[in-house]
Amino acid sequence: MYNYFVWDKKSSINNCDADEILKSEPFCKMNKIVFFTHNEKPFVHADTDELRKELQIPSSESDEFVYETYIKILEEKENESQQEQTNLEKMRDKISILEAENADLLLDSAIKDSKISTLENDLADLTLEIAMMEVR
Repeated sequence: MYNYFVWDKKSSINNCDADEILKSEPFCKMNKIVFFTHNEKPFVHADTDELRKELQIPSSESDEFVYETYIKILEEKENESQQEQTNLEKMRDKISILEAENADLLLDSAIKDSKISTLENDLADLTLEIAMMEVR
């Protein structure tokens, strides 16, 4: 589940002091910093103004609308990824079935080739016997 929180630039994050965080790139250049979480673990941060620009959301919309829009995009990407995984698993299953069917067909073919060889030998033996009978 995705969520977000706007950082107040005073609270520590992951036991790191806010002042230390604000000294580092890119935080020192950001105005309003938002952290997005997945299953309650922060995984990405963004400047609200930059995110608004990237998503092409007009300034008339609220910051919350920007965050919710970004979360919808993240959820759509995750759903697409899960769908791709499901499709890959289905394709792997189909490949396994086709490989098994191919192995069965190869075995059937080998058995039939063996039978044909046996029948050809039997026919040759019969032809030889007939020829021997005609010679007598």
